[in-house]
Amino acid sequence: MSIKKRSRFWLKIAVVLLAVLTVAIVLWKIWPDEEKSQVESSNERAYRHIEVDGKQYDYNTNMLTLLCMGIDTTDDSEGQSDVIDLMVLDRENEKMKILSFSRDSMVPIRIFDASGKSLGWEEQHLALASSYGSTQERGCLLTCEAVSKLIWDIPIVYYAGANLSAFEQFQDLVGSFTVQVPDDSLASLGEEYQKGNTVTITSENAELFVRSRDTDVDFSNTSRMQRQRVYIDGYVQSLRKQLQEDFNGTVTRATGLLSQVVTNISIDEVSDFAKMIMDYEFSAEEDYIVVEGSEKKGLFHDEYHIDETELQKLILETFYTQK
Repeated sequence: MSIKKRSRFWLKIAVVLLAVLTVAIVLWKIWPDEEKSQVESSNERAYRHIEVDGKQYDYNTNMLTLLCMGIDTTDDSEGQSDVIDLMVLDRENEKMKILSFSRDSMVPIRIFDASGKSLGWEEQHLALASSYGSTQERGCLLTCEAVSKLIWDIPIVYYAGANLSAFEQFQDLVGSFTVQVPDDSLASLGEEYQKGNTVTITSENAELFVRSRDTDVDFSNTSRMQRQRVYIDGYVQSLRKQLQEDFNGTVTRATGLLSQVVTNISIDEVSDFAKMIMDYEFSAEEDYIVVEGSEKKGLFHDEYHIDETELQKLILETFYTQK
């Protein structure tokens, strides 16, 4: 073979090898994304049709979810979520339910190192999920992700997180209302806060009533959640009254508060949520449900271990219909 022919031969070999290498690189780069896409599609399908104890269930697509979070900061920095309430709106039967998760719930959350690199999932306090976000928005999304994982990958469609700086303005939206004190956890603050007494909630004492607790007392968050329950009941009833008396004006004021909230609710959707809150059936006694679990002293902090059997019942009752 002449030198010229050998050169052409090796040139063809080089071209073929280059083409093979190029294809290999492209496949190597896109494979993880395709694999991830397939896993996500599988997860998305998994919650829609499930089998429990030999029985088949379908996800109720009429359900709309909104995760509400109260973040323990006064600025835009990341913080822990002291309140984690999942509002579930049944658009077919026009009913509203709130599933309240203890901040101390020990559940899988995604954690990150100081540089922001994901370290995977680890069982931690649910409240910490938001603190791993580089922003409050990212923190809210991480909390949504953790709650979704906890309830069998059912998607959290909407989220809304507010820090303490917005508390007074949200209270002013509904004005004052009265509640009955559920326990003696605030009795040291005065006779009016003793169990069974009626307290008028205003913008001056709302944060005290909802947020205060003695961290030196074991499991103090549990009693605080009972106060949060009666507060939510009073708030919803007061907001309903405002909407019935002046729907457009109340919606306008509520829309003005969006700048104080980290949320994916659009301005145009505020009136839709307002109408649902005003019209849907809701009784805090029956429809505000604290997810059941047991309390345990951890090495450094209180722990709340969710009862998986009761959680399963709650998920099936709330989100599914049996075939």
